[in-house]
Amino acid sequence: QAQAARVPARTHSGSGLASMRVSVSNLAGHEVLSLDVEPAWKVRDLALCLRIPAVDARPVRKRLLFAGKELSSRQSLEQAGIVEGAQLTLVLTPMLRVLTATAVPTAQLWEIESGKCIRRFRGHKGIVYHAEFSADGTRALTASFDETVRLWDMKSGKCVHKIESRGTCPVAAFSPDGARVLTSFAKCVKMWSVVSGKCLLTLQGHEAKVSCVAFSPDGALVLSGSHDGDARIWSSESGDCLQTLRGRSSHCCTSCVSFSPDGTKVLTAGEDGKVCIWSVKSGECLHMLCGHTRAVRSAVFSSDGAQVLSSSADCTTRIWSVNTGNCMHVLHGHLDEVTSAVFSPDGLWVATASKDCTSGIWSAGSGERHQLLQGHVGSLYSVRFSPDG
Repeated sequence: QAQAARVPARTHSGSGLASMRVSVSNLAGHEVLSLDVEPAWKVRDLALCLRIPAVDARPVRKRLLFAGKELSSRQSLEQAGIVEGAQLTLVLTPMLRVLTATAVPTAQLWEIESGKCIRRFRGHKGIVYHAEFSADGTRALTASFDETVRLWDMKSGKCVHKIESRGTCPVAAFSPDGARVLTSFAKCVKMWSVVSGKCLLTLQGHEAKVSCVAFSPDGALVLSGSHDGDARIWSSESGDCLQTLRGRSSHCCTSCVSFSPDGTKVLTAGEDGKVCIWSVKSGECLHMLCGHTRAVRSAVFSSDGAQVLSSSADCTTRIWSVNTGNCMHVLHGHLDEVTSAVFSPDGLWVATASKDCTSGIWSAGSGERHQLLQGHVGSLYSVRFSPDG
């Protein structure tokens, strides 16, 4: 809980604008702070006046809302529309963290607000091409060109399991319950038990190397994309192919696939620079999102399913409307291919990974960059937000 306080007015900054009294309350409506501020203050200046203890030894993020909207830390109070007597709401969430995979044998965990790397996961002997969290955030999954997939404990940073899968492409995916893992194996998809490390199922049917895999939100379906240009939807129980999504030529790789949060739609994207939204039930292409000028490297839905986020070798990331298919924002700033992009769980932020050796944190609402995570050695290939933010 924030500590309630009444803070005296600061010395005027010379802005010429009169100071004003504002109050900050928590979600329960209890006042935690009342103080005199100046319109020229930044929102972050006000946030610094809030004394917030850590939760379970982990720092918390202070989010200030006014009139139902979250305020940008870089805005002045005047720009945010704050006036005399304004009442703001304080929301405390765990500090935002992201997991990145790079062109070295490590994955890294970053704290966004500070821009610091707080943990490195070492053990692979080749480039780590993919990294993701389990749904509960207690484990991480990494896939490497050393032909292994590793599971890591997030608290200790130790490898708790290793799946040897010779000849595989370095892509992998957790099942929603964290009990199974998908990997690609030449033209096949393999499903593994996390507990035993045994192969449970082999999905066969693609005519070229499998390049991407995903589970449906309920774990009942598997989605795969291939260098044959197709994407396929499979039963995770029987291994039967239920749908074949053909939207690309056999010479155009499908490089990324994902399900919508409700499991009724899927995304496919690839070397032709287009993103397709498909109906799982009918196999019909509902929208073709066109705008990228080079290959699309990643494509995902937002947590509410209303938007699509895509990243490309054209050095940009785009946010699209699912209903209209229109591009809402283009995120510029990376100097090389954007290899991966994801929404935060609350949909307010976007994280990107690039071959320019940086990861960016952006506002999903405005498209402005909030933070640049530097210090990586080599290109970045994957980025994921922690499930709790």
